[in-house]
Amino acid sequence: INSELIEYIASEEKVCNYVDVPLQHTHDFMLQRMKRQETEKGVRSMINELRTKVQGIALRTTFITGFPGETDEHFKHLLEFVREIEFDHVGVFTYFHEEGTTAYDYEDLVPNETANARRDELMSVQQEICRKKNAAKVGKILPVLIEGSDPEEEYLVTGRLISQAPEIDGQVIIEESEVEIGQIMPMLITGSTDYDLVARQAEEVVGEIST
Repeated sequence: INSELIEYIASEEKVCNYVDVPLQHTHDFMLQRMKRQETEKGVRSMINELRTKVQGIALRTTFITGFPGETDEHFKHLLEFVREIEFDHVGVFTYFHEEGTTAYDYEDLVPNETANARRDELMSVQQEICRKKNAAKVGKILPVLIEGSDPEEEYLVTGRLISQAPEIDGQVIIEESEVEIGQIMPMLITGSTDYDLVARQAEEVVGEIST
């Protein structure tokens, strides 16, 4: 993602302010091992530019734990990076030792138990970040795309914010509202969980809708 693309996202109304950048790791040694072109400095610069130039940008990324050569120090660095940056959404996968890949020849493998424990710890950190971000939305009126009935609770309707991608992110659970499927409607956020929001139709919109 370069400055030209960021400027385009910021200026084009038809482009959703949501960016998914699979970073995989944040420590320079691990990024080099993974054959990634990025550096921690470059990643920080990109995130800062996105958040500075694109109002309300939602950032999602994915990481790999247990990649060959990842030490406790490397993982601690990743944890602190995630705590500091506070991504909107994070996915974490453990390394899979697949024959035919460049990493298959690495000998300094990380035990599966360690990789799994690191994944769980990283997701726990991100869960707390998501909980805090969602709680901050309670009381705000936000535009919600109405999608349809909740597959688990037919009497509830679900929707999404611009910051929630289908299937991989959380959703907005809508109650006590007369809504039209496929429409973007102002919703008052009345509650939150770790990943989902609860809302009802806003009776009156005062001023501009939040983003």
